[in-house]
Amino acid sequence: MHRLEEIVLWTFMELPSNRLEDWVLRGYQFRDSDEFKRLKSLNIFYQIGTSRQGNPVFYYIARRTIEHQGSEHPLLLCLISMTFDAFRNRPFEVVVDLTHASSENRFRTDMLAKWASILGPVVEEYLLAAYIYNCNSWFREYTKMHDRFFVPMKNSRKLTFIDHPSRLNDYIDPDQQKLPGGTLALEEDIKIFNNALKLSQKDTKVTIKVSPRFYFNLKYLFPY
Repeated sequence: MHRLEEIVLWTFMELPSNRLEDWVLRGYQFRDSDEFKRLKSLNIFYQIGTSRQGNPVFYYIARRTIEHQGSEHPLLLCLISMTFDAFRNRPFEVVVDLTHASSENRFRTDMLAKWASILGPVVEEYLLAAYIYNCNSWFREYTKMHDRFFVPMKNSRKLTFIDHPSRLNDYIDPDQQKLPGGTLALEEDIKIFNNALKLSQKDTKVTIKVSPRFYFNLKYLFPY
């Protein structure tokens, strides 16, 4: 994105509004830009299929969001708002894929506040279930750093933590699932070590996954 376009975009996006409808409109006004088309092609957030309860299912792929490309975050908010708008006022479910999520995929505090003010009411009223896949230790620390945004979700019955794609079958028919191929491929040839102990100021039990392609430790965001 050229510097002038970026300034124009941010100036436009910073207009004071927490109404989802306004961000949908802004998205339509930028949808023909090359940057918007490129962002959409990354499939960071998309809707495919329905759950066993017949609700539309949305997917958020965290690793496809790059923190240093902060100029794109307003456009991403527009894109997500537009995706929700197609299912306005309907109950929905969401799959959050945290595979390989790290500090590169974080949102700044100001963007979290913006997201909470615009999308928060929609999530509170219409979200029926969120399936958190591959929740790792980095994300746990991230939520602790931004406690005021995530505490309301702690111990929520809407949250289900998933450590293997097959567990999604209880909630979404396999024919209706659309996790990325890259995520599913990481489950091949994998070794799992349960009840490992992570040594830190507060010792915590974690699960470690090791495969020929990757390694990470898995920890529940909110302990049971």
